Amino acid sequence: MKQVLSKITSRFEISMLFRSKIGIKCYNKTINSNLFDYFVVGKIGPIKADNLYIFSDGLTDIHTLLYCRLEDSPHVELMHLLKENKDIDNSNYMKRLSSGTIDYRFPQRRSKHLMENTRNIFKEKIYLVQSGNYQPVKVCKIGGQYFIPDGKHTAALCAILGIAPICVDVSPLIFDSFYWWVYQMMLKEKENYRKHIRFFESAKASLF
Repeated sequence: MKQVLSKITSRFEISMLFRSKIGIKCYNKTINSNLFDYFVVGKIGPIKADNLYIFSDGLTDIHTLLYCRLEDSPHVELMHLLKENKDIDNSNYMKRLSSGTIDYRFPQRRSKHLMENTRNIFKEKIYLVQSGNYQPVKVCKIGGQYFIPDGKHTAALCAILGIAPICVDVSPLIFDSFYWWVYQMMLKEKENYRKHIRFFESAKASLF
């Protein structure tokens, strides 16, 4: 059923959100990494890892990583294990990925192909980061804190290498209709999304 809905929404350019027991999920998400560039309003420069936080991920308070420091995130743990060439199958990141509790994505099977692909991407990314030729991390400043909607793996890799990642400001992104659509759904189930509601209310306050 999931594959059928995915094909239908993609074919007819329809985006569909729904609430699940772990959070809000989306078929054919209307905003993605490729579109984030349109929201860049300026270069911020390097920001230390301990000043970076995980962005809204649509998950319930029990599962969400929102407000989690980058340094304490599953992304940093994953990068560390990859750098040390250790097992990643049982990492917190992969466990979350397979349970659908990493972000808006549906659960993914921890297959051999996924593990190999992850390691290959890491090898490419570490070369780019060490050479300084990586895409800047995109951040939104909300309530005096910097949140990462795009580039968490790059920022995590920078963190374990002791590098303050170069960041660009995409703060207007939070006001894209996709996120406010998500916010309206969360308001119907406030007891499960208190962290996100606080996050969006802080964003609204920044307008005034």
